[in-house]
Amino acid sequence: DVPALLAAADFAVLASHTESGPLVLIEYLAAGLPVVSTRVGDVGGRLAAQGVPGFVAPGDVGALAREIETLLALTPAERRARGQRGRQRRNTSGRDSACPRHPSRARASLPPSGKILRAAW
Repeated sequence: DVPALLAAADFAVLASHTESGPLVLIEYLAAGLPVVSTRVGDVGGRLAAQGVPGFVAPGDVGALAREIETLLALTPAERRARGQRGRQRRNTSGRDSACPRHPSRARASLPPSGKILRAAW
């Protein structure tokens, strides 16, 4: 159950090298999760251009790690606020919308138990 898994996560990571339209990113944003993602596909590029934090160049492992560390350093309230900002961008209506409004069938999983924070991968 994707919504339940995403509700249990503290943040989400998408580390793809290439994507045409990463629908899972839309799922993360709709769930209000702060994201760390490579700027892949139309969605990632548009969100990064709109100033949504957490986007890095594909293949830049160091930048991806730094963005994850940034999220880990935030308080739970700060992570929720960052996730809500991304959700607001996702919900923008009109032709300049960051993300198309349609459902996806994204796959999600959580890392093994015992972690301090849970992330959707």
